[in-house]
Amino acid sequence: MSEAEEFLGLTDRKTPTRPSDVRARRKLVMVISAWIAGLLIACPDPRAIAGILFFPLGLYGVLTALTKLQGAESTVLVLGWIFYLALTITTLVMRRRKWFYTCWIILTALLLLNGAGCRAILKDLDRI
Repeated sequence: MSEAEEFLGLTDRKTPTRPSDVRARRKLVMVISAWIAGLLIACPDPRAIAGILFFPLGLYGVLTALTKLQGAESTVLVLGWIFYLALTITTLVMRRRKWFYTCWIILTALLLLNGAGCRAILKDLDRI
């Protein structure tokens, strides 16, 4: 192996420790793409990016529409960000393929539902 090949990483690629492990790069790309999809659904208009801090309220919007619960938005906002941070980190540290994909599917589904809730909230705000 030449020095250039070694430097560029063209040979001796590291393989996962076990066949059922997921590579770190793949995990990172999949988690980032889940977040991008959720954010794009929530904020299709670039002007809505200013409200990105309120992103977890989208899931709250879906839940309140289904259960008619009201109030405690600030608590939901803080707990929502903590929940998404914990779920994202948990997904990234999972080594076994089965557990990684389970966490990733849950994260992706919640982010997409959250994005849909944000859109519903933005539509309601447009009517005001």
